[in-house]
Amino acid sequence: MRILHIVSNISVSNGIMNFLLNYYKMLHDENFIFDFLYFDEAKKSLVSDISELGGKCYKVESPKKILKFAKSLNEFAEKHVGEYDIMHLHDPFMISFFYVLKSKCNISKVIAHAHSTQFSNSKLGNIRNAVLSFPNRFLADELWACSKSAGYKIFGKRFRKGNIIYNAIDARKYIYNSEKREKTRKELGLDNKLVIGHVGGFARPKNHIFLLNVFCEILKINPEAVLLLVGDGKLKQNIIEETKRMKIEKKVIMLGRQKSVERFLCAMDVFVFPSIFEGLGISLVEAQTSGLPCVFSDIIPEEANIIVANNKVMSLVETPEKWAKAILEAKILNRNNDCYQEIVKGHFDINYEAYNLYKLYAKVMRG
Repeated sequence: MRILHIVSNISVSNGIMNFLLNYYKMLHDENFIFDFLYFDEAKKSLVSDISELGGKCYKVESPKKILKFAKSLNEFAEKHVGEYDIMHLHDPFMISFFYVLKSKCNISKVIAHAHSTQFSNSKLGNIRNAVLSFPNRFLADELWACSKSAGYKIFGKRFRKGNIIYNAIDARKYIYNSEKREKTRKELGLDNKLVIGHVGGFARPKNHIFLLNVFCEILKINPEAVLLLVGDGKLKQNIIEETKRMKIEKKVIMLGRQKSVERFLCAMDVFVFPSIFEGLGISLVEAQTSGLPCVFSDIIPEEANIIVANNKVMSLVETPEKWAKAILEAKILNRNNDCYQEIVKGHFDINYEAYNLYKLYAKVMRG
């Protein structure tokens, strides 16, 4: 079974790519191959990681350069006729651009996959991508999504026959470890501090400005609190400047992108996730696996609310003061050191979900 994944880029910071690699690492062998077709370059790509697993990466011109794009797509098609069983599209609004490969490459099935509950970060982009995504309802053979809300938002009522593919993680890796907690807190100088944590790229959907306002309210009650931010992104410098404007820069620790996120989750006391929109919120799943009490916005898909007793769901209409109160109350909860079985039941352990994905691909081919 050889599957052609179509993504915008293969960057190390691309959440969709990390989701795909999580599954591919569990499934790869000579009889099951993921290849990737993309159009945007990245400073740090995953080419070597994909190659090690047996997959290949191919770049075409950006659809923005429509004539060059059409030419490069035709050249790709000529070289790969009959090579792929399934085309798996991860940017549904691109279906009209890439659908031609189904016939030109003699691909049996096309899967369109929704990874978000929004078409775009901007108003204009939302309108444009909503229009461009509509053909999925009759062109795609299969509709998949990371959550029910993402599926119905992007594909409409036809998603009733679609499938949810959970953004699963290697859950055992994120189980709470007291030794990691003590070591990491000591390294960061966090002994006896209340550590409020967040993991996410510095982008508009993550709502960092609101998070900073909430943290300011927490400092009024607990001046010893610290905000730990893990992640990177285009808006990082803006957030740095905002912390200076608020005069809280000494209380905010920015760790950048980290490979071993689990040790920083162990070091946190409360996880806060005030996103404006999310396809699912994989960082929230990781935090719950670590047994953290979590406070998050009510736009988060219900599938991500796994350890309900440890969680507090808040509306973004509520004031930063009310969020701060909820966060400080969450600290009272006993940290659950063994959430693993709940994560498995929620379909978020890759060790179980990888085989389910394999069976779905096989079913698509048969159907």
